[in-house]
Amino acid sequence: MLIMDDIGYNLQAGIAVAQMPFPLTLAIIPFSPHAEEIAAVARAHGKEVIVHSPMASLDGRMVDPGGLVPGMSKAEFDNALLSQLAAVPFATGLNNHMGSLLTQQPQSMIWLMQMLKQHQLYFIDSRTTSATVAGETAMAAQVPTWQRDIFLDHDRDAYSINQQIGKLLPMAERKGLVVAIGHPYPETITALTETWQLLQTQGIEFVAPSHVLTDQLLARKKSLQRAIHP
Repeated sequence: MLIMDDIGYNLQAGIAVAQMPFPLTLAIIPFSPHAEEIAAVARAHGKEVIVHSPMASLDGRMVDPGGLVPGMSKAEFDNALLSQLAAVPFATGLNNHMGSLLTQQPQSMIWLMQMLKQHQLYFIDSRTTSATVAGETAMAAQVPTWQRDIFLDHDRDAYSINQQIGKLLPMAERKGLVVAIGHPYPETITALTETWQLLQTQGIEFVAPSHVLTDQLLARKKSLQRAIHP
Protein backbone atom coordinates (compact mmCIF):
# COMPACT_ATOMS: atom_id res chain seq x y z
CA MET A 1 0.00 0.00 0.00
CA LEU A 2 1.58 3.27 -1.14
CA ILE A 3 0.39 6.65 0.16
CA MET A 4 1.71 9.96 -1.13
CA ASP A 5 1.35 12.63 1.56
CA ASP A 6 1.28 16.43 1.47
CA ILE A 7 -0.66 16.71 -1.78
CA GLY A 8 -2.46 19.96 -2.64
CA TYR A 9 -0.01 22.83 -2.57
CA ASN A 10 1.86 22.02 -5.79
CA LEU A 11 -0.52 21.42 -8.71
CA GLN A 12 2.07 19.99 -11.09
CA ALA A 13 3.44 17.55 -8.52
CA GLY A 14 -0.05 16.47 -7.48
CA ILE A 15 -1.08 15.74 -11.06
CA ALA A 16 2.18 13.85 -11.66
CA VAL A 17 1.38 11.62 -8.69
CA ALA A 18 -2.21 11.11 -9.87
CA GLN A 19 -0.92 9.99 -13.27
CA MET A 20 1.61 7.45 -11.98
CA PRO A 21 1.05 4.07 -13.69
CA PHE A 22 0.16 1.96 -10.66
CA PRO A 23 -2.33 2.02 -7.77
CA LEU A 24 -1.56 4.47 -5.00
CA THR A 25 -3.38 6.78 -2.63
CA LEU A 26 -3.15 10.57 -2.62
CA ALA A 27 -3.34 12.12 0.86
CA ILE A 28 -4.62 15.63 0.13
CA ILE A 29 -4.35 18.48 2.64
CA PRO A 30 -7.77 20.13 3.08
CA PHE A 31 -7.99 23.81 2.12
CA SER A 32 -4.74 23.61 0.15
CA PRO A 33 -5.08 25.65 -3.06
CA HIS A 34 -5.31 22.69 -5.47
CA ALA A 35 -7.06 20.11 -3.28
CA GLU A 36 -10.26 19.81 -5.31
CA GLU A 37 -8.60 19.87 -8.73
CA ILE A 38 -6.04 17.21 -7.83
CA ALA A 39 -8.72 15.04 -6.21
CA ALA A 40 -10.70 15.15 -9.45
CA VAL A 41 -7.65 14.23 -11.55
CA ALA A 42 -6.80 11.41 -9.14
CA ARG A 43 -10.31 10.00 -9.41
CA ALA A 44 -10.21 10.24 -13.22
CA HIS A 45 -7.02 8.14 -13.16
CA GLY A 46 -8.46 5.53 -10.81
CA LYS A 47 -6.44 6.59 -7.79
CA GLU A 48 -7.72 6.59 -4.22
CA VAL A 49 -7.99 9.86 -2.28
CA ILE A 50 -7.85 10.42 1.46
CA VAL A 51 -7.90 13.47 3.72
CA HIS A 52 -4.43 14.36 5.01
CA SER A 53 -5.76 15.87 8.21
CA PRO A 54 -3.57 18.60 9.80
CA MET A 55 -3.02 17.91 13.49
CA ALA A 56 -0.93 19.53 16.21
CA SER A 57 2.65 18.34 16.59
CA LEU A 58 5.02 18.16 19.53
CA ASP A 59 7.55 20.52 17.97
CA GLY A 60 5.10 23.40 17.86
CA ARG A 61 5.04 23.80 14.09
CA MET A 62 2.18 25.87 12.74
CA VAL A 63 -0.82 23.69 11.90
CA ASP A 64 -2.31 24.12 8.43
CA PRO A 65 -5.62 26.04 8.23
CA GLY A 66 -8.57 24.16 9.69
CA GLY A 67 -6.33 21.79 11.66
CA LEU A 68 -7.17 19.81 14.78
CA VAL A 69 -5.50 21.00 17.98
CA PRO A 70 -5.69 20.25 21.73
CA GLY A 71 -8.13 22.31 23.75
CA MET A 72 -10.96 22.16 21.24
CA SER A 73 -14.42 21.41 22.54
CA LYS A 74 -16.19 18.45 20.97
CA ALA A 75 -18.32 20.83 18.88
CA GLU A 76 -15.25 22.71 17.67
CA PHE A 77 -13.44 19.46 16.90
CA ASP A 78 -16.40 17.97 15.03
CA ASN A 79 -16.99 21.13 13.00
CA ALA A 80 -13.32 21.39 12.04
CA LEU A 81 -13.20 17.73 11.03
CA LEU A 82 -16.44 17.97 9.03
CA SER A 83 -14.98 20.95 7.19
CA GLN A 84 -11.85 18.95 6.39
CA LEU A 85 -13.89 16.07 5.00
CA ALA A 86 -15.95 18.44 2.87
CA ALA A 87 -12.80 20.08 1.47
CA VAL A 88 -11.42 16.89 -0.12
CA PRO A 89 -13.80 15.38 -2.68
CA PHE A 90 -13.96 11.61 -3.19
CA ALA A 91 -12.09 10.82 0.04
CA THR A 92 -12.47 7.25 1.30
CA GLY A 93 -10.36 7.64 4.43
CA LEU A 94 -8.07 9.89 6.44
CA ASN A 95 -4.52 9.97 7.73
CA ASN A 96 -2.75 12.45 9.97
CA HIS A 97 -0.56 15.30 8.72
CA MET A 98 1.98 15.87 11.51
CA GLY A 99 -0.05 15.03 14.65
CA SER A 100 2.69 13.80 16.97
CA LEU A 101 0.90 15.68 19.77
CA LEU A 102 -2.75 15.16 18.90
CA THR A 103 -2.50 11.43 18.14
CA GLN A 104 -1.39 10.93 21.75
CA GLN A 105 -4.63 12.49 23.05
CA PRO A 106 -7.19 9.72 23.79
CA GLN A 107 -10.24 12.01 23.85
CA SER A 108 -9.36 13.66 20.54
CA MET A 109 -8.80 10.27 18.92
CA ILE A 110 -12.15 8.99 20.25
CA TRP A 111 -13.90 12.00 18.67
CA LEU A 112 -11.99 11.43 15.42
CA MET A 113 -12.95 7.77 15.19
CA GLN A 114 -16.58 8.48 16.03
CA MET A 115 -16.76 10.81 13.03
CA LEU A 116 -14.91 8.44 10.71
CA LYS A 117 -17.19 5.58 11.69
CA GLN A 118 -20.25 7.73 11.08
CA HIS A 119 -18.99 8.57 7.59
CA GLN A 120 -17.75 5.03 6.88
CA LEU A 121 -14.17 6.14 6.38
CA TYR A 122 -10.98 4.26 7.25
CA PHE A 123 -7.99 5.61 9.17
CA ILE A 124 -4.29 5.28 8.43
CA ASP A 125 -1.93 6.21 11.27
CA SER A 126 1.12 7.98 9.85
CA ARG A 127 2.85 7.17 13.16
CA THR A 128 4.60 10.47 13.60
CA THR A 129 5.15 9.36 17.20
CA SER A 130 5.62 5.95 18.76
CA ALA A 131 3.28 7.07 21.56
CA THR A 132 0.26 7.32 19.26
CA VAL A 133 -3.03 5.92 20.51
CA ALA A 134 -4.82 6.50 17.20
CA GLY A 135 -4.61 2.96 15.86
CA GLU A 136 -5.85 1.26 19.00
CA THR A 137 -8.64 3.84 19.32
CA ALA A 138 -9.68 3.13 15.73
CA MET A 139 -9.78 -0.60 16.38
CA ALA A 140 -11.86 -0.09 19.54
CA ALA A 141 -14.31 1.99 17.49
CA GLN A 142 -14.35 -0.65 14.72
CA VAL A 143 -12.94 1.78 12.19
CA PRO A 144 -10.81 -0.01 9.56
CA THR A 145 -7.23 0.98 10.24
CA TRP A 146 -3.64 0.45 9.16
CA GLN A 147 -0.40 2.06 10.28
CA ARG A 148 2.62 3.35 8.42
CA ASP A 149 5.49 0.87 8.23
CA ILE A 150 8.08 2.91 6.33
CA PHE A 151 8.75 6.42 5.10
CA LEU A 152 10.35 6.28 1.66
CA ASP A 153 11.83 9.77 1.55
CA HIS A 154 12.66 10.96 5.04
CA ASP A 155 16.03 11.69 3.43
CA ARG A 156 15.29 13.39 0.14
CA ASP A 157 17.98 12.05 -2.16
CA ALA A 158 17.82 9.39 -4.85
CA TYR A 159 20.19 6.96 -3.13
CA SER A 160 18.34 7.02 0.20
CA ILE A 161 14.92 6.74 -1.46
CA ASN A 162 16.03 3.71 -3.50
CA GLN A 163 17.47 2.16 -0.34
CA GLN A 164 14.06 2.52 1.32
CA ILE A 165 12.27 1.10 -1.70
CA GLY A 166 14.65 -1.86 -1.53
CA LYS A 167 13.34 -2.63 1.97
CA LEU A 168 9.78 -3.19 0.70
CA LEU A 169 10.32 -6.77 -0.52
CA PRO A 170 11.71 -8.23 2.73
CA MET A 171 9.09 -6.31 4.71
CA ALA A 172 6.30 -7.62 2.47
CA GLU A 173 7.63 -11.18 2.75
CA ARG A 174 7.60 -10.84 6.53
CA LYS A 175 4.34 -8.94 7.04
CA GLY A 176 2.26 -9.55 3.94
CA LEU A 177 0.89 -5.99 3.83
CA VAL A 178 3.22 -3.00 4.06
CA VAL A 179 2.12 0.62 4.31
CA ALA A 180 4.70 2.91 2.70
CA ILE A 181 4.44 6.69 2.75
CA GLY A 182 6.19 9.04 0.36
CA HIS A 183 5.88 12.65 -0.73
CA PRO A 184 5.46 14.33 -4.11
CA TYR A 185 9.15 15.11 -4.47
CA PRO A 186 10.62 14.77 -7.97
CA GLU A 187 13.18 12.33 -6.55
CA THR A 188 10.46 10.10 -5.08
CA ILE A 189 8.31 10.18 -8.21
CA THR A 190 11.30 9.29 -10.38
CA ALA A 191 12.48 6.47 -8.11
CA LEU A 192 9.04 4.87 -7.91
CA THR A 193 8.42 5.22 -11.65
CA GLU A 194 11.76 3.57 -12.42
CA THR A 195 11.37 0.68 -9.97
CA TRP A 196 7.67 -0.25 -9.88
CA GLN A 197 7.91 -2.82 -12.69
CA LEU A 198 10.90 -4.47 -11.00
CA LEU A 199 8.96 -4.57 -7.73
CA GLN A 200 6.10 -6.30 -9.54
CA THR A 201 8.41 -9.00 -10.87
CA GLN A 202 9.55 -9.55 -7.27
CA GLY A 203 5.94 -10.17 -6.23
CA ILE A 204 5.08 -6.78 -4.75
CA GLU A 205 1.61 -5.58 -5.69
CA PHE A 206 0.53 -2.00 -5.09
CA VAL A 207 -3.02 -1.90 -3.70
CA ALA A 208 -5.43 0.79 -2.55
CA PRO A 209 -6.72 0.67 1.05
CA SER A 210 -10.30 0.15 -0.13
CA HIS A 211 -9.15 -2.87 -2.15
CA VAL A 212 -7.63 -4.41 0.97
CA LEU A 213 -10.77 -3.57 2.96
CA THR A 214 -12.98 -5.17 0.30
CA ASP A 215 -10.88 -8.34 0.43
CA GLN A 216 -11.15 -8.40 4.22
CA LEU A 217 -14.94 -7.98 4.10
CA LEU A 218 -15.28 -10.73 1.48
CA ALA A 219 -13.13 -13.09 3.58
CA ARG A 220 -15.25 -12.30 6.64
CA LYS A 221 -18.45 -12.92 4.67
CA LYS A 222 -17.18 -16.29 3.43
CA SER A 223 -16.15 -17.22 6.97
CA LEU A 224 -19.62 -16.40 8.26
CA GLN A 225 -21.23 -18.40 5.45
CA ARG A 226 -19.09 -21.43 6.32
CA ALA A 227 -20.11 -21.08 9.97
CA ILE A 228 -23.79 -20.97 9.04
CA HIS A 229 -23.57 -23.69 6.38
CA PRO A 230 -20.70 -25.99 7.42
